[in-house]
Amino acid sequence: VNNTGTVTKLIQRQTLQVITLGGVYSGAEIGTYSGCANNISYNNFFDMQITQLASGNVTFTVNYPDVSSFSCTFSGTLVQQGQLYSVPGATYQCTGQPNTTATMTEIKATAQGVEGKFSATISGACKVSAVFSGVLN
Repeated sequence: VNNTGTVTKLIQRQTLQVITLGGVYSGAEIGTYSGCANNISYNNFFDMQITQLASGNVTFTVNYPDVSSFSCTFSGTLVQQGQLYSVPGATYQCTGQPNTTATMTEIKATAQGVEGKFSATISGACKVSAVFSGVLN
């Protein structure tokens, strides 16, 4: 069509309903440590409990049965965009490591469970980034 002009619209995911993540999951995590004294790739199995409150606060408690007495906790406020959640500025604490901040993204409830990504600076230039997926128990 000639002489009609241009229309530009911002498209943004809409939240139609709150998606429940809370529950107990078993799954795996695959990630990398980079910028560290020992840069490594890893994969770990986990048992994870997600506690999701009506206020939007969430806690991911992750236990790694293959790594003796090692666990990590992420906590913060869920931000929902359509079917995906993020937790920007999540508090991140692992056994024997200092508290730091993580960014959790692309968190999604699936037909079988939950999946997502996270990244965090451990110290200095040392960073961890990973993807995870768990089946609801």
